[in-house]
Amino acid sequence: TGNFNIATINGKPTVYDKVTTRVKNTSNSTESYEITDEYLNIAHTNAKNARSPIFTYANNQFARGVLIGKKYYDSQKRLVKKDTITYDFDDHFNSISNDYSTGFPRLPIRPYVIGIKAIATNYKTFTVNRYEISSAWVKKKMMKTTNYFINNTNGMDQITSYTYDSSYKHTNPTIINISSPDVSMETSFQYANEQNNTDMIAANMISVPLQIESKENGKTISKMKTVYAKNAVTNNMILPVSVQKFDKDNSSSSKNTIDYNQYDAKGNVLQYTAKGNVINVPTAIIWGYNNTMPIARIEGATYQEVVSLAANIIS
Repeated sequence: TGNFNIATINGKPTVYDKVTTRVKNTSNSTESYEITDEYLNIAHTNAKNARSPIFTYANNQFARGVLIGKKYYDSQKRLVKKDTITYDFDDHFNSISNDYSTGFPRLPIRPYVIGIKAIATNYKTFTVNRYEISSAWVKKKMMKTTNYFINNTNGMDQITSYTYDSSYKHTNPTIINISSPDVSMETSFQYANEQNNTDMIAANMISVPLQIESKENGKTISKMKTVYAKNAVTNNMILPVSVQKFDKDNSSSSKNTIDYNQYDAKGNVLQYTAKGNVINVPTAIIWGYNNTMPIARIEGATYQEVVSLAANIIS
């Protein structure tokens, strides 16, 4: 008891510190390359260093098999690129567990042992064990990418950093910032909570990015928003009804670039319209295989205009 309670680590029966993949082009050796993946594998811990690890043992399986680096080599085994990834182990969501204790923040489910001793001449002792569950949000915080040039061991760094919602409404990055010696790129994301879409929040659709804005050296270069709704057009399902594009010079001014006009009962889009400056172009989509796969797309026609003509294809 108190050892490896789970047969696999993050779904993998075996974990390695390094895995090397070699790709060889037999026709052109200069196109051969090698990639080495490096993994984090944290051992188990005994938080209180108790004599009996039953009550304090933490498996830490969540911190094994976590990719922390990649190295790329060319055909001459020269290092051309290196990625270094760092994470935070966030215990916030463990506190939701009724079994949570601040003394064991990585154990939302703590182990215990119940011993039952029969009172008889030939007694036996029975024990009931509960396996622990150790957990944490493995939160990606930064990736450093170093590109090396021939005969240059210093390389050029690009830093990608990730920012998350501090109130823990969701676990998606709200800002991804990429900085290099030449340029700084920032992409910000808004989801159902940031957009106050109550229908999506109630349906737990909190990981769908609704608005994406990209900036280069602090200046907005693109901003798009997908509007979700629950109405007659969507057959009372929560689905996109339009895509909006914002003016780069006036980020508060937007116009629809796509309208989703019609869905079927399964939520498949049947018709959308691309909104242009001069003309609007409808596009119809025909679904087959019991409405599971799109089999035709007709531009310049509405769904009602083509659905009867496609009856033979559908059947």
